[in-house]
Amino acid sequence: MKALKWIGILVGIVILVIVAAIIVIPLVVDPNDYKDDIASAVEKATGRKLVIEGDIGLSVWPSLSLDLGKLTLSNPPGFGDQPFAAIDSANISVALMPLLDKKVEADEVALIGMALDLQVKEDGSNNWADLAGGKGEEAEPGKHGDGVGLAALAIGGINIKDARLAYDDRAGKQKLAIEALNLSTGAIELRDPIAVEASFRLVGEQPQINADVSLASTVEMDLMAKRYRARDLKLGVRTDSKSFSINKAELKLAGQVLADLGANVVSVSDIDMQLGSDLAAPAVVSDLHMTGGVMYRTDSNVLRGEGTRIEFDAKGAGLGIGDDGKAKGNLSTDLGIDLNARRYDLSSLKLTLNANGAGLPGGKVDARLSSNVGIDLGQDQAKLSDLILEALGLYLTGKVDVAKLQSAPVASGNVELAEFNPRKLISQLGAEDPITADPDVLTKAGASLAFQASANDIKLPKIALRLDDTRFDGNLSVARVNDADNRAIAFKLAIDGIDVDRYTPPPPPGEAGADGKAASAPPPIGIPLDVVRTLNLNGVLDIGKLKVSNLRSEEVHLTVKARDGVLDLDPFKARLYQGSGLVRLQVDARQQTGRYRVSEDLSGVQIGPLLKDLNGDDKLHGTANISANLTAVGNDPDAVTKALNGDLKFSINDGAVKGVNIGKLIRDARNMLKGQSSSASDEPVQTDFSAMTGSAQIVNGVLSNNDLDAKSPLLRVNGEGKVDLPAQSLDYLVRAVIVDSGKGQGGKELEELKGLPIPVRISGSFADPKYKVDLGKVLEEKAKEKLKQKLEDKLKDKLGGALGGALGGAAAPPPTDNAQPAPAPQSPQDQVKDVLKNKLKGLFSR
Repeated sequence: MKALKWIGILVGIVILVIVAAIIVIPLVVDPNDYKDDIASAVEKATGRKLVIEGDIGLSVWPSLSLDLGKLTLSNPPGFGDQPFAAIDSANISVALMPLLDKKVEADEVALIGMALDLQVKEDGSNNWADLAGGKGEEAEPGKHGDGVGLAALAIGGINIKDARLAYDDRAGKQKLAIEALNLSTGAIELRDPIAVEASFRLVGEQPQINADVSLASTVEMDLMAKRYRARDLKLGVRTDSKSFSINKAELKLAGQVLADLGANVVSVSDIDMQLGSDLAAPAVVSDLHMTGGVMYRTDSNVLRGEGTRIEFDAKGAGLGIGDDGKAKGNLSTDLGIDLNARRYDLSSLKLTLNANGAGLPGGKVDARLSSNVGIDLGQDQAKLSDLILEALGLYLTGKVDVAKLQSAPVASGNVELAEFNPRKLISQLGAEDPITADPDVLTKAGASLAFQASANDIKLPKIALRLDDTRFDGNLSVARVNDADNRAIAFKLAIDGIDVDRYTPPPPPGEAGADGKAASAPPPIGIPLDVVRTLNLNGVLDIGKLKVSNLRSEEVHLTVKARDGVLDLDPFKARLYQGSGLVRLQVDARQQTGRYRVSEDLSGVQIGPLLKDLNGDDKLHGTANISANLTAVGNDPDAVTKALNGDLKFSINDGAVKGVNIGKLIRDARNMLKGQSSSASDEPVQTDFSAMTGSAQIVNGVLSNNDLDAKSPLLRVNGEGKVDLPAQSLDYLVRAVIVDSGKGQGGKELEELKGLPIPVRISGSFADPKYKVDLGKVLEEKAKEKLKQKLEDKLKDKLGGALGGALGGAAAPPPTDNAQPAPAPQSPQDQVKDVLKNKLKGLFSR
């Protein structure tokens, strides 16, 4: 626009010179004699020096013709010595006779070698303000001057050759030039179409750019109706620019332009634009083709465009999808822009994309997007309604509203993801198909979310997820999402039921029990300590039914809090195996080595099914009540186990220890000592009990129990021992006492051992414990007891009445009158000693 402005100024100067020459014509013969007068008049009017170097050619008949040679107009002071404007030559010729009929008929107007030098200094001052600063008198409303209108205007054409415009803005650090400007028109008559052609080269240093521009069109003008049309407009641009990382680019634009100022409408129809580019950064070669049309209302400042369609095809590493990346697609929309309200609408927006590249999931992505987009800068908001996105087998719908668009954008809305197959998605992403215990999982999923997000915070006030047969509902928020050190996460989530084991890889064949150790759950350090140190978490999790590590539970409730390097699971409770469990766990990661504290209470739990599900071996049955308070330190499971300390108490009712039948062990040991074979039995290999209690201290992973006590109708068992958790071994000594041989497992065969404490040594590994009954000493003691009993019986028989008398049995006869005095009586102890001595001598002398 500045170029056209200054072309107009220069043309005006030329006209001024022509008018001055026409005034001089009647007075002089040679207009060159008045060069100085003309220069003085220009200097007086503009303050600039006009130098007319060439001759002035003037003829009056049959046409008023003026030829100008080279002339220059100086810059104002402070803008250098180079001319502000210059021309090499100019020519205009107007027929005289048609002027009498108010008709202007001119030959071609020629302007050769025109140059303009526009400058802006660092302080913002420029070298054209003095020329453009005058103010003409404004016409009164409704008054358009007293001049006589032209009946016709006919010009053979305008021909501008080799023009140049330089623009140097030192304040804005821009330096551009239009070079080799050529403009030509056909014959100009106000009511006839005018052919126009132009071309120029744009050269820039700041920014660096080179562009060759060409323009052609047929212009129609209806001055009375204020209606102007450019038919068959063709614009071509070829450019390269290091500043914009353009190796080369070519633009071809065709269309029809109508400016109906009477109706306040400017429209461009039949737009056909092609743009090919080769970019250095990003490294992309692309072709773009656009069609459509737009209409602009000058009274309301509103622009409308219907049926706008863009097709594109691009390739190159700059796409970010691989060195050989390719993408093509198309976009269509109806455009609406209200410049006064600053509202921009893209209705019926549809985008289709097909991309290929090594950097894409599976090497290929086909996507489709549709929506209605509204951007309202006046209300500082934006809306995406009727949003549909299809890609990678996913179908997403929803809407998005953005508030505070220009200051601190906050997006809110909801999206719904239709049911899809996660396994197929994983395959499309080029990832390895996950190996799961149940191959039928990960085949159905879907989601529905409400969200609110800003640059720092994300909130999901409503979450509804579906995975196979499981439903997740709840909410989630993440504060300070971009600050890893202060990020805070809060959630409340409810799960109807999930079998986690279906989603985990199956154990390798033969792994369980291969080393003689029972499989067990890892110590409670599943969360890495470095994560705990940065975690700021507050959440609640409820699960209706849960199966994990083959353990089954219901009504699971977990409250989790983490801050400043400390993680608390308190409480973690559930109903499991006809009982309930409560765990309180703390992980302290504030130091180099993690510290752990856990309290656990199990109440009314059927321990047999629990152990069966956990380890595959239900060695212990019964209704268990267990409480424990434990601490540990360490950074890995082995270290934690070795540093485990605390205490526990347990009681188990109406249960059994499977894998050992203590009654049968005792019978077999008795038979072996007697030289008898063990009798066959089909009774279960287990020891029943009605109650078992005990407590233990744990020091460095070794459990010490000194008060084991178990009861059954047949036995009473007590004992003590140790359990080495790191080594997964045990060493126990229990004493079994048969209390009622008429009851329980094979009790009648053990009548002779009733009441005797029978030691049983338990040792070995958890998976394969060994049991040993030490019945030899028991039978030896039993034999000694029998021998003693027989000895006592013999003594009773031999001593007879003497022993009875000695012990105060029959009375002695009364003494006679002539009898000797009786000796002093012996004490009962002495009497027994004497009798025993005599009788034992007799017994062993036989």
